[in-house]
Amino acid sequence: MSLVERLEAPITRRTWIAILASVVVLVAVFAWCIVALGSRSAEVSTGESRADLAAQAPTAVAAVFTVHRATWRDDREAASAALAEPLATTLRPALADGPPRGVERVEWVPETTAVVDVDGDTGTALLTVRVTVTPTSGAATSALKSVHADFVRVDDQWRLSGLDDIV
Repeated sequence: MSLVERLEAPITRRTWIAILASVVVLVAVFAWCIVALGSRSAEVSTGESRADLAAQAPTAVAAVFTVHRATWRDDREAASAALAEPLATTLRPALADGPPRGVERVEWVPETTAVVDVDGDTGTALLTVRVTVTPTSGAATSALKSVHADFVRVDDQWRLSGLDDIV
């Protein structure tokens, strides 16, 4: 039987089985690709979240704890924008107060940041910061501090939700 005769012949049971097997294999491969791509996109999303947190964590911590007497009110508004619950509630009274007597400025300068964990819209980072307190008279004092910071993502911005000193 020639190729043309075989192509023009009616479809047999064997041909139907071959077509069905091909469709099943094709659907299985398609489903596997969808699952594999979904898994990869979750990995990429987590990686991007970690990178975003690593970039935004130092800025958020500095915004919350850095203040200057001359710009106290603006600094406190910036701090409020960088906070999330429950830390926002805890710090609300301190943010509403004026500058303490005898203090010209307090600066937190993050030196290193290590993202510990990101899970959806929550994250944790360890930071080392140089804290410098400048009194209205006298020399500034500076100390290196390590902190454990918790963050919550709100509208693509990581906000500080908790902070603990590491002794």
